[in-house]
Amino acid sequence: MKTVGIILLILLVILYVVVLPLAKKKYQQKQLVDMQSFLNELSVGDQVMMNSGIIGKISRIDEHIVHLKIAKDTIIRVDKHSLIGRYNEEK
Repeated sequence: MKTVGIILLILLVILYVVVLPLAKKKYQQKQLVDMQSFLNELSVGDQVMMNSGIIGKISRIDEHIVHLKIAKDTIIRVDKHSLIGRYNEEK
């Protein structure tokens, strides 16, 4: 009975120390690849959302800066990495 508990404890420690960090690292790498793909596919006219919640339409893309039109005659410059995704209004 005591050996079963020790084996179970060893398995839990291995899971916590080895398996969970590997799974987390793989998930983070997938997110990084997805974000890089999103940033590379951006084009003028896309409607996007920033991590601050601001929604705008891309009017120009430079190397690291995106120009977003957020209102009539209002264009802001933001870093590309502050964008979190495309925004589609549900009607």
